[in-house]
Amino acid sequence: MWDKKRQLTPLKVVIVYLLAFGLVSGHEFDRLLGWVETVCLDWSCSSRTLERIRDLQGAAEKFHLDQIIPAEERVLGLLQGGPSIGGTGSGAEAGRGDRPEPSQVSLAAPSPESAPFGPAGIPPPEEEAGPYPLEEKPPAKLEPRTVLIAGDSMILEGFGVALQRRLKKFQDLTVIREGVYSSGLSRPDYFDWQPYLKELLDKHRPDLLVLSLGANDPQDIVDEKGRRHFCATEGWNEIYAGRVRGLLETAAERGVLTFWVGLPIMASEKYGRKIANINAVVERECARRPDCHFVDTWLVLADSDNGFSTYREKGDGRHVRIRAKDGIHLTETGGGILTRHFLEAASQFVQWPGEGLEAGPLALAGRSDRPIYLPGRDRPETNGAGTVLMSFFSGLRHQETSYYAFVPQAGRDGDVFPVLYLLHGAWDDYTAWKVRAEDELKKLAETHRMIIVTPDGGRFGWYADSPFDPANRIESYIFEELIPHVEQALPVLKDRRAVAGLSMGGHGAVVLALRHPGAFMSVSAMSGILDITRHRHRDWELERVFGPYTRDNLDLWRQHSAYHLCLEKKDYLRSLPLLLTVARNDPWALADNRLFHRRLTKLKIPHIYRESPGNHDWTYWKSQLPVHAAFHAGVLNGLAAVK
Repeated sequence: MWDKKRQLTPLKVVIVYLLAFGLVSGHEFDRLLGWVETVCLDWSCSSRTLERIRDLQGAAEKFHLDQIIPAEERVLGLLQGGPSIGGTGSGAEAGRGDRPEPSQVSLAAPSPESAPFGPAGIPPPEEEAGPYPLEEKPPAKLEPRTVLIAGDSMILEGFGVALQRRLKKFQDLTVIREGVYSSGLSRPDYFDWQPYLKELLDKHRPDLLVLSLGANDPQDIVDEKGRRHFCATEGWNEIYAGRVRGLLETAAERGVLTFWVGLPIMASEKYGRKIANINAVVERECARRPDCHFVDTWLVLADSDNGFSTYREKGDGRHVRIRAKDGIHLTETGGGILTRHFLEAASQFVQWPGEGLEAGPLALAGRSDRPIYLPGRDRPETNGAGTVLMSFFSGLRHQETSYYAFVPQAGRDGDVFPVLYLLHGAWDDYTAWKVRAEDELKKLAETHRMIIVTPDGGRFGWYADSPFDPANRIESYIFEELIPHVEQALPVLKDRRAVAGLSMGGHGAVVLALRHPGAFMSVSAMSGILDITRHRHRDWELERVFGPYTRDNLDLWRQHSAYHLCLEKKDYLRSLPLLLTVARNDPWALADNRLFHRRLTKLKIPHIYRESPGNHDWTYWKSQLPVHAAFHAGVLNGLAAVK
């Protein structure tokens, strides 16, 4: 029989609805307040009303209502016998962000299957005890007494031999060279470098480690569960990065400074792409540690067209062999060239005993003291667009900086081109676009007759100048150093610039264009983070750049949020060609783009807005790249933009 005690009474229905309303309000309270604030801004509410809304936002932050969803996930996960829904114990929402896919050189954002946001084991930045000094003293250089050179056949032949011979010329410096042929990090079942490096470090007790591995690693990795990961895929790179971290941590635990020497360009293009990917993974891991420096050697032995070369011409016109017949290894002559490059790179951090090397900026391949591509000369003969690596020392950032340029083949002397600045996303650097889409970028540069430049905006630089972190001066770097360098070094039309970007770079493109009216002729964003205030609780280092999200600091956040900044710049925006594209399954950027699109529509600002199938990943961004390139080419070349 029906138990009357279990019947739903009106009181029980009301209680259920109140509980449901309370949970939904907790879930969406922050978003609801943001919507109310937006309505008030649109309707020009009084400052008193806005203050009340901000008070409620402060109360919401105080009671941590944004933690309701992660708390529910943990409870449900425990009931189901697992750590949490989403798998890692940190909460699916709070754990994910603009995280790179590992198969790029430090990539911009995750696919939905990628691991939680941020590198495992890396704590958040510590709070500073006081303000940053205006000018920091350069760190003291290491004065090594014992150097260990370790690695695979690249160390046992060619480079390792030449480096050991050169270092032995320094007074009172002990140099040991150890290695294992055919070894690497892909096959610990064949040879495990982790215990071997520990043994070498404990045996020789060096204070400086020169390490080079990877030539044998472009092969599948089988994980602990027996799953096979193909080289350069996301899973493969995750595992490989973990093994690199293990070696670096082993050295760091013993107080050893590590220089990881990257591998040079290879004869086989297919093999070379895998090696370039390995270099990228290692470089990213090194960049996370103050006790590791990655030495880029990719183009040190390349020819004038940045291609593979077996020989190098001497001053007397004769040629000497610098690469072995296998197209991989180096001769001792090639090793000597690489040694000189290494010593110049290391001179910024090391003072060798008995000889004073002049400290200078880190020398990267492709650096030149004069323009490489002056109109009418120095242009290499190619069948299409060329890829150029440019480097210069940034006084604003106090470090060597680099960018890639994809330059069309000049048809005649004096050819100059418009330029598109293509910005990368978070957890990324200037190499991401090249690694992921070099062929596409070269083709687009040639097709549309424009130069495409991929600057370095810092992994979480947010393309801004930070009053809280003086080392983060990306906005000034772009306009005061990068653009002048591009316009001096490359054959560009100085008054024809455009800017585009993905994810964090989409934010940067729109915000930089709005904050510098007239600097760019057009702007576009793929999956752009267009309202940083909506993401203030994410672990994206926003507070490091923009400070705490408080009433006193709210204006700084809004001055770097496209969604808020467009109100102030609406008149300028009406004359600026603007393209926005976003994937329908994008968990981070879709809401931003829809809200921004609605605001632009309400303000009667012309723009192109497109949603299409996809996610916040490189599959989607590569599909959108031709659309954005054509859009900017139409504006820069005076043609009709895409509709």
